Amino acid sequence: MFRNQFQSSVISLFSSTGSQPLGLWRSEVDVGLPKDSHITLISDSADPKELSDALDYVSLEEGEAMSKTLVHPILHIQSPTLNSTFIRCPSSSNDSLGIMLPWLHIQFRNLYKPWAFEVGISDSSRHQGAIRYSTFQEEAALLPGAVPLLILPLKLPPKTVSSLTSWCTLSVDLRVLASHFRSSELITRPSDEVNGSGSYNSTVPAIRFSEVVYVKVYANCRLRRLWFSEEKEREGVRRPWELELYG
Repeated sequence: MFRNQFQSSVISLFSSTGSQPLGLWRSEVDVGLPKDSHITLISDSADPKELSDALDYVSLEEGEAMSKTLVHPILHIQSPTLNSTFIRCPSSSNDSLGIMLPWLHIQFRNLYKPWAFEVGISDSSRHQGAIRYSTFQEEAALLPGAVPLLILPLKLPPKTVSSLTSWCTLSVDLRVLASHFRSSELITRPSDEVNGSGSYNSTVPAIRFSEVVYVKVYANCRLRRLWFSEEKEREGVRRPWELELYG
């Protein structure tokens, strides 16, 4: 999508305030749980229970719905089944983003429920790997395969009364994360191999970040923006106004 285009120092991939927030994305929900699985644009002050009369999987505590919130629309993603409720860019699994900017930034609201996001990357030899952060992962693990999967724990601040907001901006350097594909100590073997049965190939290519292939954001979170940049944001330097949080 972007490989053969001029890439500026910042590329915005998602904005909940844009004219077509999901224009580049594919969204999927768990059709088996229609009352509990939602991907929808709502006001940040709205309680998820308003989406369905029977919805109680995610709820805001009393008083939280109208405080510590943003004044513009956000994308609400929720489901008891994370792997079947997500948004993905590009929409087709056969396409590649081709974004060569190494810093990924996500503005999201912590709903204090299981949440995960995933980034597919490739190197100059077109070896691919996937990096998944999840709030329920206890330890880092590397799963070999046709596309090796690096799973990393994501520790978010606990809910406190004194918190100014549940909104966060998370920034990660994909070049650093890609180096973990060379960490043999992270490789996790399936149970049949541990027990001495079955064939297993633990080889993982030494992937070096060249470009982003795809991005997936799973339930459960509220999403405002997702963008890539050439450099890490420096403390004291304001980001472009459209990337700021306003309450």
